Formats: sequence, structure tokens, C-alpha cells
Amino acid sequence: MQTSAESNLFELCRVQPTLYKWRATSAEPNLFELCRVQPTLSKHRKKEHSFIMGVVQTHKDLLVWQKSMVFAKAIYQLTRNYPADERLCLVSQMRRAAVSVPSNIAEGYGRQSAKELCRFLSIALGSVSELETQILLSFDFGYLSNTQKDELCILSTELAKMISSLIRTVSTKPVVT
Repeated sequence: MQTSAESNLFELCRVQPTLYKWRATSAEPNLFELCRVQPTLSKHRKKEHSFIMGVVQTHKDLLVWQKSMVFAKAIYQLTRNYPADERLCLVSQMRRAAVSVPSNIAEGYGRQSAKELCRFLSIALGSVSELETQILLSFDFGYLSNTQKDELCILSTELAKMISSLIRTVSTKPVVT
């Protein structure tokens, strides 16, 4: 049985169907299944990076950026239910770290140099690790259910692997602009 907070989380993941394409594999989809976004390609940008299979024209084309956006929205949605006394502490820290992940991916991409991209991807990776710690603390404090914690930890681990893989790819291949 889904709680009201979990139902709202699922609805949040369906907000922008034109930007994100969702695949749910069961009648009761979980966050992990909903967050399996598929890349879309923008046809309106001149700049192209070809360090990943195919052509990436904007940071919005990166699957890791798309997933990080969903992750940030999920964090915002879940932290709405935290106690008021946590608003200036844990909630603020979690939201800042969540926003940092897609923001650093986008900023690194916009710098147009492999070295700068790797630097900003590394910052994003640090923010994912920070968020995972805060998710575990939230669970320990009783603010998250075991299911919510597990789904968020799975997504954060997946994001960390994707960012690490992108760092390895970018650092071994030149970025073409």
C-alpha cells in the first residue's frame, strides 16, 4: 500500500512527459522504475559533444543529467514532509545537494573543456555521496520509510556509477566542440 507521500512522489515523476519518458514495469511502479529516463536529442543547439555514443548537443541530452533532475525533484517532494524544525538544517542541506548534482553536470558541460567537465562532474559526484549520507540520516531519524530509503539509495548509487563512468569516458577521449 502506498502512502500519500509516496503517491505524490510518483506523480512528481510524471510531471514533464515531453522531457522525460517513463517506463513502469508493474501495476505499482516504484521510484527506481519511474526514474529510468531515456535520452532525447535537442535539434536546436549548434554545439555538439561527441564523447558519448552518438551526438550530445546539450547537457539536457545527457541521461545522467535527466536522472539527476528526477532525483532532485524526488528529494524536494520527500523533504516537504519533514518536521518544521528540520527546515533550516537537514532539509536545506539535502535540497542544496540535490540541486547541485544536475547544476554541476550542466555547468561542466557548458565549460567546453574536458578538464573542466571532469572537475564539475567530480563535484556532482561528491554531492551524490553527500545526499546518500543525508538519506541514511533521514531514515535513522524516522523521516523516510525503508522503501523510500532503499529507492533513493538505489538511484543515488546508479547516479554515482553514471557520473563516474562519464568522468572516465571524458578523461580518456577529447571533447569535440
